[in-house]
Amino acid sequence: MTPSFFKVLGATRPRIVGLYLIEYGMLGLFTGAISAGIGTLTAWAVIRFLMRADWIFLPHVVGATTLVCIAVTLSVGLMGTWIALGEKASGHLRNE
Repeated sequence: MTPSFFKVLGATRPRIVGLYLIEYGMLGLFTGAISAGIGTLTAWAVIRFLMRADWIFLPHVVGATTLVCIAVTLSVGLMGTWIALGEKASGHLRNE
């Protein structure tokens, strides 16, 4: 649903931004977890089988990757939401 839909129903701007913060935060968390899992598995396979070396798990790199995914998803998502919140709701109420 678009932010204009929530505006038409009477939601305030802070409420809408809060809802989208939760949505984009969860999306960023899931994206970060998936990328960390795939990246860790790929790094393990490459180091272990192609390079034939000992593999060391670095949790701070995984955490940083997840935090970057959350930050990027939040910032890009909220930029789009903020632009959509600037639109007038009256155009969505008409049959155009």
